[in-house]
Amino acid sequence: MRTSDRPASPEENNLIQEKTRMFDLRKVVGLSALFFACAGGVGVTGMTVAVAATGSESLKPGDVFSDCADVCPQMVVIPAGRITRQAPKGDKKPATIEVEIKSVAVGRFEITFREYDACVAARACTRISDLGWGRDRRPVINISWNDAQTYVRWLSGRTGHTYRLLSDAEWEYAARAGQPVSAKPAKDLDVTQAVFAPREKTEPVGTRPANGFGLYDMFGNALEWVEDCWSAADTVARKEGTSPRPEDCRQRVLRGGSWVYGAAFLRPDVRFKDRPSAINFDQGIRIARDLNRNGHTN
Repeated sequence: MRTSDRPASPEENNLIQEKTRMFDLRKVVGLSALFFACAGGVGVTGMTVAVAATGSESLKPGDVFSDCADVCPQMVVIPAGRITRQAPKGDKKPATIEVEIKSVAVGRFEITFREYDACVAARACTRISDLGWGRDRRPVINISWNDAQTYVRWLSGRTGHTYRLLSDAEWEYAARAGQPVSAKPAKDLDVTQAVFAPREKTEPVGTRPANGFGLYDMFGNALEWVEDCWSAADTVARKEGTSPRPEDCRQRVLRGGSWVYGAAFLRPDVRFKDRPSAINFDQGIRIARDLNRNGHTN
């Protein structure tokens, strides 16, 4: 702001207008971040980064962003890394393999009814019942794997970025958040850390602490569909951590446990399965967004 009564020159006026525009832009971004944080039950203190829609080339691990200002999900960039995966129990030849995971943006929260209902309002998705528990910030439930594919296609078309479900390997890597396979098992979580039985229904997302990658409700609240077929997930994973796409895929994988299950089922190596068309009152989704080549921060 000028403190002199001297009329401003054209150059000064241009500079003032540019500074005002940048201030207004920062204010809008800041208010959007504040709204998102408060709506998710998360304080602003400790938030790493909150940015509006931006080019993937400027994103780095830990950044929190949303690709649109209204109902696009908040995403967190997780770093590239490796995870040692074990063959599921019952495998005749137990084995482990080092899986490479590329940097990817992962949903900070499970997809909420508010976010999913934007797709319904656009007449691209089918309305889903909340069983009278409430919509808004509760995780969407009663959603099939097929419904999830419809939602990510709609979101991709709306934003111009590739959204999808996580691969099974990506989900486990994100859930462990850098912790090795030998780390303290998630069954030791208590009710202050996850939403699980004997709860009677879901709770709004973000009511429990985030993990080391800044992701909420990786365990409990709602089960999360992943991309993989059950038959593919029931063997040792591929080294690149992507989802195999066999022609015959009668069942898909769900991860993370839910409000229905006890704490013993809230572990990063526990898998569930169901038909792609199946719906249930504890089945939800978490999504991923691919980053372009420059956005991969290895």
